[in-house]
This record gives sequence, C-alpha cells and structure tokens, in this order.
Amino acid sequence: MNKIYSLLFCTITFFGLPSTGSCENNADKSTNSSGTTEDKQLANIPRKLVEQVIRDAISLVSSDVTVDQFKEKIKDIVSKTFATESVARFILGSNAKKITAEELKTFVDACTNMMISFYSSKLYEYRNASAEVIKVTKKSSNHWVVRTQVSKNGGNKSDKLTVDWSVYMIKEAPRIFDVIIDEISMGQAQRAGISGIIKKKGLKKFLSDFAMENKTLK
Repeated sequence: MNKIYSLLFCTITFFGLPSTGSCENNADKSTNSSGTTEDKQLANIPRKLVEQVIRDAISLVSSDVTVDQFKEKIKDIVSKTFATESVARFILGSNAKKITAEELKTFVDACTNMMISFYSSKLYEYRNASAEVIKVTKKSSNHWVVRTQVSKNGGNKSDKLTVDWSVYMIKEAPRIFDVIIDEISMGQAQRAGISGIIKKKGLKKFLSDFAMENKTLK
C-alpha cells in the first residue's frame, strides 16, 4: 500500500469501515438508562447489527481460512453492513459532486479494498478478543451510536479499546457509517488525509492513482 495511505490509517487499530466526532452530548438519550419504550425498541436494531458484525469478524479470525479467503469474507460483511457509497461521498466531500457515477463506484470499490487490506492484519491482533455493547445513544431520529468495549482476553487495561459505531437507518435498513476508536473518527481521518492529496494531485489524477493502487485486495 502507498505510504501516504498507510500513514493515514496507522493510528487506528481495530477493524471497521465512516460520525462526525464524539458520540455524546447533553441532549443525547442513552437507551441504557432513559428514553421511551419506542426508543429502546429502535435501539435494538443498530445494537444487533453491531453485535452481529463483531461476532462475524471474531469468528472469521478464529476460523481456519487462508488470508485471501479471510479478506474476501470480510469484504462480504462490509458490503452488507456498511453504507459504502455514503462513506465514499463523505470522504470526498464537495469533490463527490464533480465526478461521474462510474468514477464514484470505482472509488467505493477501491476504498473498500484499501481498508480491508490494511485492517485484516490488525484484526489478527484481536483474534482472542471479546467485545460487549456498553450503551446505545440516540443522536437523531435515524442516527444511533453503539458504544462497545473490545478487550484482549487475559489482557490488561491497555489492551481495551472503546469503539463507537455510528449507525444510520438508510431506506429502513441499518447501515454503519463511521467507526470511532478512542474518540478518533475513521471517517474524518480519511476525509482530511484524502483532501490534502487531492489538492496536491488534482481530483482526476488522485482518482486514477487511487483506483490503480487499490484495484484488488492485497
């Protein structure tokens, strides 16, 4: 992977694919302690999605599959649970309006390949991990943040990560939009880094180079 892109993601150490900051404020409703019965019922939708993603990821790490098979299976999980096109548009910012539908699709595929290639190795660090949902916070009528704590079995406090999953209801289906690890937003990190590269290279050149470098899983 290109060194520029590696540096962009090196501060984040657990799997995820894009919140826009800290997941709590005074107006939020935590379904663990407050909120209406309807809120609590709705909160089960993003909660179950995140729990399933975690179970599937940990199960894959523990299974007897080759590295290539592992990456393909992770890509299948991402395709089914992440709002990949919305993520791509967020990362590109205003530049998303300047490209064709075909260029956007190519960018979505390349971006997904890049992240899976990078995070697949990081996942192995947590192959004996356990994770639990701490709380689910309502941000708006269609936006929830699921806070989880991921721990290496037998590890100490330094081996624990707080991971927030930003989940939106899109066409009545829950989709993950951001992963925030120890208050570092993956979506914002990608957007900031790529914005600088686009300014340096130009949009068309960036899209071409990015697609070529991440055409397949590595």
